[in-house]
Amino acid sequence: MPTDESEGPSGHPRRDGECGEGHACTPEELAFLLGGLLVELGTKIQEAGVEGVRIITEAEAQQTHLHWFREGWTQHAQSTNPTP
Repeated sequence: MPTDESEGPSGHPRRDGECGEGHACTPEELAFLLGGLLVELGTKIQEAGVEGVRIITEAEAQQTHLHWFREGWTQHAQSTNPTP
């Protein structure tokens, strides 16, 4: 178990996001990292308040991704084929 608040199972940093280079996370380590992420998310939601949180639909997410993708290709085309 964690030795203090800054370390997770097996001494891994709590907010590392990775279990270490060349080291696969154990189920316990992964559960600890996920738990930390959920606690952090809960804190952010609590700070933002009910009015500050918006849940988007799958269609909205796809539209955002499509817009981002199209903008990227437009910028790419402009940078590779500048008008004289």
